[in-house]
Amino acid sequence: MNQSIVKKLKVQKEKEAKAQLQLTKAKSEAKKLHDEVMISLGEEVLKQLGTKDIESAFDEIGKQLHRVGSHD
Repeated sequence: MNQSIVKKLKVQKEKEAKAQLQLTKAKSEAKKLHDEVMISLGEEVLKQLGTKDIESAFDEIGKQLHRVGSHD
């Protein structure tokens, strides 16, 4: 009877390890997709602002936000 319990525990541990690996892979893939989307959005914003310089883009966004905020 002890062997049966030990075997079941071993199988359960293997299933848990496999599930953990799948979870880790899924999280990694989700982060990769998130990063790709953020890069794509960033590139689109730079295109819309007509610049390739990130610092200039932030300056321009800041100016636009300031203009919008000053109309309140």
